[in-house]
Amino acid sequence: MTYKLRLESLKKYLLNKSWNFFSFTEKLSKISLVIEEEKFELIIPNSEEMLDYNSRIKDLICSLSFLEERNQTEIYEEIRNIGFDLMKFRFVAKQTKAGTIPLTDFVGVLNNVRNLITYSACSEIEPRSQYRGKLFSDAKELVENCEFAQTEAGSFVISIRVPLGKTYISKIDEDNDYLRDLGRKTITRIIDGINDAEQLSLDDEAEFRQSYDKKLNKNVCEAISRILIKEEGFDVEINAKWDSSIKPEKDLPKHSKIQSKMHFIKFNKMATYLKKIHEPEEITIYGTIKKLQRQEMDSESEKKLITIDVPSLKRNVYLYLKEDDHKSACNAYRDSSKVKVTGKLNKKTQHWFLDNPTNFNLINNQ
Repeated sequence: MTYKLRLESLKKYLLNKSWNFFSFTEKLSKISLVIEEEKFELIIPNSEEMLDYNSRIKDLICSLSFLEERNQTEIYEEIRNIGFDLMKFRFVAKQTKAGTIPLTDFVGVLNNVRNLITYSACSEIEPRSQYRGKLFSDAKELVENCEFAQTEAGSFVISIRVPLGKTYISKIDEDNDYLRDLGRKTITRIIDGINDAEQLSLDDEAEFRQSYDKKLNKNVCEAISRILIKEEGFDVEINAKWDSSIKPEKDLPKHSKIQSKMHFIKFNKMATYLKKIHEPEEITIYGTIKKLQRQEMDSESEKKLITIDVPSLKRNVYLYLKEDDHKSACNAYRDSSKVKVTGKLNKKTQHWFLDNPTNFNLINNQ
């Protein structure tokens, strides 16, 4: 156990195990738990800044191991991973039997694992066949807060700690509740998408394009092919371990397997099919105006920002309107009328914006 455990994670673990907390001294707290009618009490530090913090935590883990009849390392890793879901990639090939991997292969693999997560998060935010140019900021922020965990012996295993929204975002307002589960939904999309691809027939491109639900986009399929490297390259197993501090949803997927000989050509072909799909740049949204705002740009100009509740997207969308359209928006807000507007949906910071809005209209209430 070489890493410092976060006190917040330790407390969550103990609370989940039904330990009770009591004040003891300024620097220490007492915890207690009744096991088979016998009361046990332990001492934990109140601050990570204490000089003997690590040694006290080590003693505490030792005591928990005895009481829970579990391995110390297992308990330590469970506490350390609170706030994160874990993705494990196991690479199997002749060159990984000793638990090592050639450096050039590893660099390529790691870059493509990053792409796999990034573009899967993009699909979770807004499903498309492929992504060009600027990526969604929420997807990039999620990946920037993922952590590279220790590798394991046997074959070659890397672990990626994917944070829950509350782990790396200080404030999530009501409009951005989806961010709490973006990482978890991204992992689910990857594993489900790979498993679903197993049953796909690619003999007829037109049939594929009609039936495929874009769970994996072109960029993800390319990343998977590059991880496999070639037909006789790596076989890859992906396993998910969900954060133990919260009760996981039912039926979360835990495992998928990609075999180079069977899947290298398949994912290449899926990428080719998806690349050909042309998707409209603009969409029309329908909803009700929730808020009208004026943002002063300088002493002589201002921008009119409105917030529309869009039921089909299950979230709010923000857009700036010209003066005439803003007057119509004020009337719609006053009368609680529904509106529609066309534009390009985009992600900025933690909010959805509709850029270049046109054809703003009121819809008569039925």
